[in-house]
Amino acid sequence: MTAHTQVTDDAMLDRRRRAGDRSRARRLGFSARGYLEQAHRMLGEAAGETDTPALRFATAHLAALRAAAAVLAVRGRPARRRAGSAWEELLAVAPELDGWAAVFAESAGLRATAEAGLPFPLDHGQVGAFCRLVADFLADVDDLLDLDGQTVLPTAS
Repeated sequence: MTAHTQVTDDAMLDRRRRAGDRSRARRLGFSARGYLEQAHRMLGEAAGETDTPALRFATAHLAALRAAAAVLAVRGRPARRRAGSAWEELLAVAPELDGWAAVFAESAGLRATAEAGLPFPLDHGQVGAFCRLVADFLADVDDLLDLDGQTVLPTAS
């Protein structure tokens, strides 16, 4: 092996290592932060009463899904062959959020009703209460992930 080949190989290994570090940083922090920012933005949209209750509900539920995605981005997805719903995956990697996973899994049917344009059974007051639930969930996820303090949670085993 020539000195030039050795330098080229070392440079290539160094580039691969740096790319792996950037990929890990994206997976552990940047994407989670982005999901949480989206969740907060969407919840802000849902909290206003300018849209229909159906649209507000669907937007709030999607905000909760973004928060779940942030947790999955940090903790990783469960090691299973067949992916479940986001709420099943959240339960597998963050059992401390089991109550939230149940609430949002149960309300997914209402979101489907809203998105399908079917008659929506909730009024603005009830959707406002749901938005407050989503806000509490986002606060719990913010505390759990502590991205501002750069805490990184252990990944799922």
